[in-house]
Amino acid sequence: MVTRDLLWKGIITSLVDDFLAFFFPEFIDRFDLERGVEFLDQELVQLFPESEETARYVDRLLKVYLKNGNPHYFLIHVEIQGYTDLKFSERMFIYFYRLYDRYRLPMTALAIFTDATTSFHPREFKYSFLNTELIYRYQTYKLMDKVLEELNKMSNPFAIVMEAARITLERSIGNDEAIYDNKFRLIRKLIDQGYERKKIQTILGFIAYYQPFFESKYSRKFEKKVNKMAATKGLLELIKEEMLRQNREEGREEGREEGREEGRKEVIIQLLRSGLHPVEIAQITKISVEELLSIQNEIKPDN
Repeated sequence: MVTRDLLWKGIITSLVDDFLAFFFPEFIDRFDLERGVEFLDQELVQLFPESEETARYVDRLLKVYLKNGNPHYFLIHVEIQGYTDLKFSERMFIYFYRLYDRYRLPMTALAIFTDATTSFHPREFKYSFLNTELIYRYQTYKLMDKVLEELNKMSNPFAIVMEAARITLERSIGNDEAIYDNKFRLIRKLIDQGYERKKIQTILGFIAYYQPFFESKYSRKFEKKVNKMAATKGLLELIKEEMLRQNREEGREEGREEGREEGRKEVIIQLLRSGLHPVEIAQITKISVEELLSIQNEIKPDN
């Protein structure tokens, strides 16, 4: 299934420039985004194998370049936290000192809280013993504290992403009709803004899957209409088909396994042709970037 963890990782990757402008507006002019942003998630896995084993955390490590000054780049550690964790601040500090010990680079941290608990909002880690004291503070963003009207007025496309996530925390959103109406309000806004097709498709996928419907008939109704509106040529169906394919039981006979691989490859080709970002496709289909690029090279230019 398309999980929220996967959606957050994919949306940050695909909209990284908008993501940085949304959360670091006062510094965005200092970032040299023309040099690109590197994602060092594999480094996180090596430094924090416990996070990979539990699969409970959504964390990203970004290497961002600066236009001027020394050093020429720094690290941004991002955490998406969707549940109450009394040891969260301690974990943030552990991430900091392990990353600093590894890279010895300037680093900033951002914690995005997507839970519905108003009382949970840790901002710092404190340690004190005898005459030694340490305080580690980090930037936070508590989604529950944000006003929908303010997000709706923002021009940054990542604000639509945050609005889609914020709506799910509303108590009034408890039935399929309300979910359906809110999804299409955001989609119409997304299309009216005139963003490029790839960006529309990326955000559209987030809106579509972040809050599921209770009844399957609404899912079918939604997919039929959204594919027609955004001209995605069945993009949502392709994603769903691929995710369902991954969830099938293992241990099939070799012949059927080969057929499944061929079908999987065809889905990936269609996703590439739809304009979806390759990194996002790799995350959705759970294949390596190298394998994805190999498949991409097989596609004929005139296709």
